[in-house]
Amino acid sequence: MLANFIEPIPLVIQQHAEESAHLRYMRSALTAAPHVRLHHLRRLDDRLAAHLDGLAIAGEFGSSVCEAALENPGVGEVFAATVRAIEEKDERRLDKLFALVSAVPQAQPGLISAFGWVSANYLQGTGAKLLASKEPFRRQVGIAACVMHGVDPGVALTQSVTDPEPQLRARALRAAGELGRRNLLAACVNALQDEDPTCRFWAAWSAVVLGDRAKAPGTLESFLVLPNAFRPKSMVSATIVSLNMGVC
Repeated sequence: MLANFIEPIPLVIQQHAEESAHLRYMRSALTAAPHVRLHHLRRLDDRLAAHLDGLAIAGEFGSSVCEAALENPGVGEVFAATVRAIEEKDERRLDKLFALVSAVPQAQPGLISAFGWVSANYLQGTGAKLLASKEPFRRQVGIAACVMHGVDPGVALTQSVTDPEPQLRARALRAAGELGRRNLLAACVNALQDEDPTCRFWAAWSAVVLGDRAKAPGTLESFLVLPNAFRPKSMVSATIVSLNMGVC
C-alpha cells in the first residue's frame, strides 16, 4: 500500500529500465559461456529481479518508461517491457509487443523469455489465449511458456507438431522431447524427413530423448557433417546415444 503514495523518481525508474535491459543481454552471454556456474547466474538474476521490482513498484510510470525504450528495440528492452505487460495483464501493450517482434525478429527471444521469467500465476488466462490463437507465433510463444513452466500444453502441442508454419512446428517438436510426450514419438520420427532443417533437428533430438534408437541418431549425425547452428548440440546428443548403446 505504501507504494501507492510514493511519487516515482524519473531518473531512478529510467535506471531500473536500462539496467533490466542490460542485465538481460548479459544473461544471454553468461548462459552461453562455458566457465559460468549457477551461483554466477543467481547473482545476476537477483540483480535483474531487483530492477524489475523497481519498475513494478513504479506502476504505470514504470511500464511507460519501458515502452519508451522500445524506440530502439532489442532483446533486453523487449524483455523488460513484456514482463511489465504480462504482470499488469495489459493486453494492449502485449499486442503491440507481438507486432513489434514480428517486424524485428531478432528481438523475439526477449519476448519469449519474459513468459518464462514471470511467475506462473501471472499467466493464468494469458497462456490459454496464446495456445488458442490463430496466429502461429502466439501459439509458439504459448508452447514455449508452457515448457518453461513445466506445463503440458495438451492438444495444442499435438496439433502443432504438424502445423504448416515451420517455426511453430519446430518449437512443438522440441517441446515433445522437453516434456516427455512419448505419445508424440511417432510424429517426431515422421518429421525426420521434414524439409525444414530446424524441424528436422528437433524432431531427431526429441525422438532420441523419447527413446528412438533406430532412425533418429542417423539424422542427428547428419548435422555433424557441415557447420550449422545445431552442430554443438548434435555432438552432445550423438555422444550420449553412443554411450547408451554401448558404442565406443
